[in-house]
Amino acid sequence: SDPPSTSAGHASSAPTSLASGYKVAFFVLSLPSILAGFGYVIRRDNYYTQLSLILAPLSGAFVILQLFSSPLKPNFNLFVGWILTGIALTTYNLMVRGNAMMGLFTLSSVFWAWLPLTLNFKHLLAKFTILGDDDVGIYLYNLIVSGLPACVPIFYLTLQSLQCVNSVDLGTNSYYGSCSGVSYPVFSICLFCLGGVVRKVCLQPLSKDVKIKDLISLNFKRSVKAAGCFTTISFLTNVALFTSISDYRGKVTGVQMVQGGVANISLLFALIIELRRVRSEDVRVNESSRNSVGMGGQGFL
Repeated sequence: SDPPSTSAGHASSAPTSLASGYKVAFFVLSLPSILAGFGYVIRRDNYYTQLSLILAPLSGAFVILQLFSSPLKPNFNLFVGWILTGIALTTYNLMVRGNAMMGLFTLSSVFWAWLPLTLNFKHLLAKFTILGDDDVGIYLYNLIVSGLPACVPIFYLTLQSLQCVNSVDLGTNSYYGSCSGVSYPVFSICLFCLGGVVRKVCLQPLSKDVKIKDLISLNFKRSVKAAGCFTTISFLTNVALFTSISDYRGKVTGVQMVQGGVANISLLFALIIELRRVRSEDVRVNESSRNSVGMGGQGFL
């Protein structure tokens, strides 16, 4: 099928929001991580702790899709509610298990991670009101055919962690002792893939097209180069984490935790830089998004 096309001089019939079926599906698929978190609160079983962590990136991807499924009337209450509930459950989990320092660090992420991302999302969505209905229709087309496939790597990696957790023999070991060496690296890699979903959904369709001569000569803005550097650091660190999974299936090591921290903070910096860049530009659906799917834009994926 072809994306919606514009017709000068005719009334636009392009949709400005995805059908309710998509929204309901995105909402349902965003719940598993939160439900697993409540499972721990109710049953105090560490299985639900691991499950909540493992499912968080996949659930987060569908929260993003849900938020941008109606760009002219976004449901920010659902987005903010998912974030705050997830952080509250994670903080509670860590406090109950005696890890107060990590609990406070998780709680502080509301201010240094989620607040900047949320504000940038809000400013970016506010600029959709400038676009015509046809451009919004083209954007929604790309949301389906480009955003949904970007979730596939997260789904595949999530299954790898679930397989490890479900094979633990609790008679001789614990979930953390047996699988944190797998689930933590996979969580970091899934967050990197989640960054790819953000780029596919929020950045790429609205970024300016890259000219071949600029790509060859690296003639980009400083913000694009900075985002590229941070993304490269995150990518290479996650590659190192991925190679450690095949050799180590026990408890997460200190080296893996440092690598994950570097990868995730670098990714956060890259996303904030790119979001600020796109929201400062004249918002429009780029020509590559009009003519083909998933091409164009200066986002680093």
